[in-house]
Amino acid sequence: MADHDSHRYRGFSSCISRHVRSGRIPAGSGYRLRLKKGFSVRFPSPCILPSSEDKKLLADDASPPIQNNRALMVRLLNIFTAAALAAALLLSYRLKPDPRGLGTHEQLLLHPCNFYSQTGLPCPSCGMTTAFAHMARAEFRDAFLAQPLGALGFLMCILFLPVFLFAAFNGSNPWLKVKQLPLKPLSWLSGILFLLAWVFKLSVFLIR
Repeated sequence: MADHDSHRYRGFSSCISRHVRSGRIPAGSGYRLRLKKGFSVRFPSPCILPSSEDKKLLADDASPPIQNNRALMVRLLNIFTAAALAAALLLSYRLKPDPRGLGTHEQLLLHPCNFYSQTGLPCPSCGMTTAFAHMARAEFRDAFLAQPLGALGFLMCILFLPVFLFAAFNGSNPWLKVKQLPLKPLSWLSGILFLLAWVFKLSVFLIR
């Protein structure tokens, strides 16, 4: 048994000993005690219903290595997210916007859009990279005409970059805020905006 687990077992055994003497041990099949940070420990029967002091003893004894690993993973995720946002912004500045309003991603050695090649019309995501390249040059009108959601996405990158940089330094977890959002309504809203942006893109493309 590891030193930490052995220490936790001895601490719980001392709790049992005290309550055996006081007659507080009930019959049962076991008891699961929830510790801090979402960890839990299951104890076999016969077991006790720990007092508040016992719960504090066991909660304070929650595995520090596991907690530290989780905090490290959150910090690394924040660093990776901030780096990805910064890379997208810097790469947008290095790309030259395609005058067609789409196809700028081909400068990254990516394949041309299959939908555009087959139909001659832009797909729902056509113009995203072009819009980023225009936004990086403060060409807001051209960015909006290329792809409204692309222009919005560039602004979102600028907004969230300092958030994740700050979180990477102080160890906070911005992703917990995402879980608190009404994801289903936001998903519907995103889908509607995506379709509207495509209709707008098609209109601009056909007019040109």
